[in-house]
Amino acid sequence: MLKKHTTLMLIGLIFNLAFSSFAFAQTQDRAAEKTKIRVAKLGTGGKVIEVKFKDNAKTKGYITEIKDDFLYW
Repeated sequence: MLKKHTTLMLIGLIFNLAFSSFAFAQTQDRAAEKTKIRVAKLGTGGKVIEVKFKDNAKTKGYITEIKDDFLYW
């Protein structure tokens, strides 16, 4: 009986880990797409914008160019 319950728990754990990471990746992709759309709407005009990061740090500046894939660091 213990072997049966342990096996079922392991199977459930494997499925949980497999599908939860897949869902998390999709939400990150959606957030990135929403951010790209918002930046594209702002454009590269002369407006000063303020960006708030996930760690609550803030910075101000201008959008000088918009690229599809661009890593700043």
